[in-house]
Amino acid sequence: MGVDFPQRRSVRLSGYNYSQNGAYFITICAKDRDCLFGQIVGGEMVLSELGNVIQKEWEQLSNRFTNIEMDEFVIMPNHMHGIVVINNPDKTHCGRENLAPTLGNILAYFKYQSTKRINHAVGAGSSRPSYIKI
Repeated sequence: MGVDFPQRRSVRLSGYNYSQNGAYFITICAKDRDCLFGQIVGGEMVLSELGNVIQKEWEQLSNRFTNIEMDEFVIMPNHMHGIVVINNPDKTHCGRENLAPTLGNILAYFKYQSTKRINHAVGAGSSRPSYIKI
């Protein structure tokens, strides 16, 4: 028996190669846009424990994917914005194209790692739905 998931409209450009060199501005929202990542206090963003998880995982992405640089980012109470710079100086090796990770691969890994750590922090099992969605 299958589960019916709601259909989301893709904001990705059809036919575009998202492993292509460039700077990509992304927005990631918390599930149901719940304010999980912290709160604004006196005009300053104060990260919650879950917001700190998001920040650490974001900052560590370039350790996992050596072809990217993490540029500016900001975490808000229920979402984050960031810039990922993909830099594949040479996609060929021995006449074959290397499989460079796409922006989707990079963000999927970020969401997986963040969700895993967040679920662990709140004591949820693996059956709990993801806190993070794009």
